[in-house]
Amino acid sequence: MGAKKIWVGLALLVTGGALASCGGMGSVTSPGGDADTETEVRRVDDTVTDTDSTRSEPRGFQFESGFLEFGEFDPYTLGDDIFNPCTEITEEEFAEAGFEGLNYGSDSDTVGNRRVRMCHFEVSSTNAVVGGFYGGITNDRQELSEGELVMTKHESAIIPELYAVAPKKREHATCFCQIDTVRGVFGTSVTGPSGRISQDQACALAINHAERLYGHYGAV
Repeated sequence: MGAKKIWVGLALLVTGGALASCGGMGSVTSPGGDADTETEVRRVDDTVTDTDSTRSEPRGFQFESGFLEFGEFDPYTLGDDIFNPCTEITEEEFAEAGFEGLNYGSDSDTVGNRRVRMCHFEVSSTNAVVGGFYGGITNDRQELSEGELVMTKHESAIIPELYAVAPKKREHATCFCQIDTVRGVFGTSVTGPSGRISQDQACALAINHAERLYGHYGAV
């Protein structure tokens, strides 16, 4: 599977497979089950987390490598302490959440003055749809909102900190769903040929992947 880089905003990178052109729309397979692209993707049970704004404990993901806390970050002072999901989430942890066969490419991709670390997996070989997990220093939510790249209609009741981002001009249907953490952004992405999957479907799948991971490793 070849690597393909797609830009979003100034520097958001996704590494996907060579996007083939065969077959019809069909259904997109999400890890852990089939998701019909014509219907809403089933989400993880919304009872997995309490969204009470009065709690004092930090929210985030608890992996074997440590706790990834949700929150703001300063790209100018973060240094090299950037969360890398491809090395800090084990293959066993990914498999437990239903994600197998991840392709671990370059440990670090530099795009302009931004750094993004990405590993991707096949969502649907029939429709050439590729998903991924990424971490790094990119534009934060405020910057992306100012650039009108945040898709406010796509949200998660389970992870209210998550927001969807998509490029305005795109060759493929692409959606990034990310969370600002104290170690840069962490997110999921889905991309595929626009004739096989819509942007809304890509966002629904990307949110589903994030919620599935949070259902296994979310803290608070």
